Amino acid sequence: MSWLRGLAERFNALFRRSLVEQEMDEEFRFHLEMETEKLVREGLSPDAARREALIRFGGVERMRERTREERGTRLIEDTIRDLHYAARALAKNRVFAFVAVVTLALGIGANTAVFSVVNGVLLKPLPFNEPDRLVTLKEADEHGRSLWVSHPNFADWRERSRSFSGMLAVMLATPQPVLGAIEPAVVPAIGVSREFFTVLGVQPFLGRPILPEENQPGGPDIVMVSHRFWQTHLGSDPNLETVQLDIGGRPHAVVGVMPPGFVLFEEADVYYPLEQHPIEIRSAHNYHVIGRLRPGVTYPQARDEMAVLAAALKEQYGDATQAVGVNMGYLHSEIVGESRRAILVLLGAAMLVLLVACSNVASTLLARGATRQREFAIRAALGASRFRLTRQLLTESLLLAAGGAVIATALAGFLVRTLRQLGTGMVPRVGEVTVDPRVLAFTAALAVATAVLFGLFPALRLSNTRYDPLRWRSGTGQGTTRVLPWRVLLAVEAGLALLLLIGSGLLIRSLAQILDLEAGFQTEGVLTVEIQPPGSRYPDGEARTPLYERMLAELRSLPGVQQVGLANLLPLEAGTRTGPVLLPPISDPEDPDEWAAIAGWRVADAEYFEALRIRLLRGRLFDERDVDGTPGVAIVNEALANRLWPGEEPIGRPVRALWDFRNEELSVIGVVAEARRWSRQAGSQYEIYMHHRQRPEHTWAMRAVIHAAGDPAALIPAARERLRAVDPNVPVRLQTMEARLAGTVTDRRFTMAVLASFAAIALILAAVGIYGVVSYTVARSTSEIGLRVALGADPRRLRGLIQRQVMLPILVGTGAGIVAGLALTRLMQSLLYEVRPADPVTFSLVSALLLATAAAASYVPAHRATRVDPVMAMRTE
Repeated sequence: MSWLRGLAERFNALFRRSLVEQEMDEEFRFHLEMETEKLVREGLSPDAARREALIRFGGVERMRERTREERGTRLIEDTIRDLHYAARALAKNRVFAFVAVVTLALGIGANTAVFSVVNGVLLKPLPFNEPDRLVTLKEADEHGRSLWVSHPNFADWRERSRSFSGMLAVMLATPQPVLGAIEPAVVPAIGVSREFFTVLGVQPFLGRPILPEENQPGGPDIVMVSHRFWQTHLGSDPNLETVQLDIGGRPHAVVGVMPPGFVLFEEADVYYPLEQHPIEIRSAHNYHVIGRLRPGVTYPQARDEMAVLAAALKEQYGDATQAVGVNMGYLHSEIVGESRRAILVLLGAAMLVLLVACSNVASTLLARGATRQREFAIRAALGASRFRLTRQLLTESLLLAAGGAVIATALAGFLVRTLRQLGTGMVPRVGEVTVDPRVLAFTAALAVATAVLFGLFPALRLSNTRYDPLRWRSGTGQGTTRVLPWRVLLAVEAGLALLLLIGSGLLIRSLAQILDLEAGFQTEGVLTVEIQPPGSRYPDGEARTPLYERMLAELRSLPGVQQVGLANLLPLEAGTRTGPVLLPPISDPEDPDEWAAIAGWRVADAEYFEALRIRLLRGRLFDERDVDGTPGVAIVNEALANRLWPGEEPIGRPVRALWDFRNEELSVIGVVAEARRWSRQAGSQYEIYMHHRQRPEHTWAMRAVIHAAGDPAALIPAARERLRAVDPNVPVRLQTMEARLAGTVTDRRFTMAVLASFAAIALILAAVGIYGVVSYTVARSTSEIGLRVALGADPRRLRGLIQRQVMLPILVGTGAGIVAGLALTRLMQSLLYEVRPADPVTFSLVSALLLATAAAASYVPAHRATRVDPVMAMRTE
């Protein structure tokens, strides 16, 4: 079909060229006939006159060239003249020009900023070699659900598949204590397989990559670090040979520095050889897997081959693997993830802001044009065509849009810089979000489209000069445009503003539901401390337990501290460490059919529950009887108790956890309330607790929980100093529980903040637009209003009449906005929590807010109009 498309393009070009040449021929013949007639009148015969005219014009080609030059010169001169005239016209009304430019800057700036995110996140290719050939692979269970990949399955895929030129695995990020840098730190670390650098085509910023022969059992202790870590923790030292980092209790040489801003699935500061210590369990799902398609191999071909390979592995290993298939997807889609929907929602919201701005300026241009009707009529009487007047008005619109685009570009640059400083918690690939040439081209195109959008209709309407300029008088109904276009624009503006208010209102209610959730534990007045002792100094539980006891004693001695508890995980970290729970008697603990539940496991002390105000429902908490060497005991939460022993007494029941290294039965001594994440349904977060003194082998990283009488943030400096006094080589991180909770909803908070800002802008623009239209309307009706007042009209009834003329289209627009909102808010379903897309409370409140704002915006000019002096009003005639 490409040859057909090319033929059509050549035909169109030829057709356009023939039209131009035909037009030039007609113009040439016109000039030739005029010159011939002139020479005939001077006495020459028609043939002689025609020959003389041809000599004077110099032939067809010369005439054509002269016509081209004259047309080009006239076009340039007319354009310059239009620009000068437009600038003078806008300079005469600086207030209008300023308000219009700022209004357009807000609309264009919002779109430019959001498009910068769309461009950097969704449109730009990934910064890897041939990124369109990179795909992700996940195990698929019998229900089709995706699972992370086990190392044995990854190794078989890599060895047996023929559709990929290379395949890599990445370990999920885990926090690791690091010593040997400027100061101790806990940083995210990920393991990478031997083909990591070749598959992605990534080159180190400094040093060298991890070599394939180093990435196998028995390889050397080496790591690579991120560019950020190299700058902040290693002082940008270019001599890597002298750097030794203590990670996991062993010294590691730093062989290279990753490129600046490098992020794959999640941020990491340390990259270590994954295949030196692989997890050789086919049911352990711990790895991201990426494959590079071979040249000539299509996506469907690779997918079909992997399906056959997965079936063969399932047949070979049976119940040892849960994978019955492979789910494939493009790497770009995996990295962007759920943020795509939120970004597109914001882009749609930005477009609505722009439409509100355009409606605002268009309605103001119509109102302002009524006062310029005499000017247009006089220019038409002097010979200006309607096309000439329309072009002049569009030139003014283009100047306004250009001014708005310049301010919008600066505004977008500021917003993008702010977004990049906030980090990657809200937007993936945030480091690639910039105001680049593509964004600038988008802004320029948007400015031109905006000028046409808000300027064309007023220009066509106002250039229709059907009135006698000598009979037109200001202040009368003559020569004015009808009010129907204004009413339509007001209704459109109200409907668009309401859509934005509905979207932001739903997100605000959703976030309020999250923050007010009864989660079973207290967040106010709680300070958390992450403690991760380095393995080189604290290699086992016997060494770590005294350290924790000394740290807890120091924290308890701080003024205002009520309780200090200890646990390996917090309620907000549910799902990070889970495993099967079994009920004796057990015949085969590896058989999934015998797993009674999958529960999160905790090692904690009694004060952990007291500090978080987690209620004890029955039984007892841990006490001095529960130490290492005594029979193992456990506390379960209410959700797990209901799952394991529905309607029965759980106290004294035996239970066993598959992840427990000691492989012994535990006796249930207590049941506590469910403390859950906001994203989990009540009764779904199963948890089992053991005393940390009975299981010191699980205490390699712990969290202290401090319940304070006052502001917990005020304790941070003193708490940090006390902990450093115990051991300055133990990395700690202090954060209030409320800040932790806020961090879990960062993406929703970001979307809500942007959408609420857009809604506020739209509401302000709508109010300004209503105010401006009513002001212009009553200004040109001054004499009529004054006459009514002079004849005894009640000012309140007159004011109500003016407001009703405005509120009627606002009500129509509000109704249309509600209908559109019922349809469009379903796209936000994944962004909401415990709030329906058609939430009646939100729809009612934002509709009332919009109507109240419109009433207030129309009241002021209407009230001012009814206070006019009748004598002064009549004098305007």
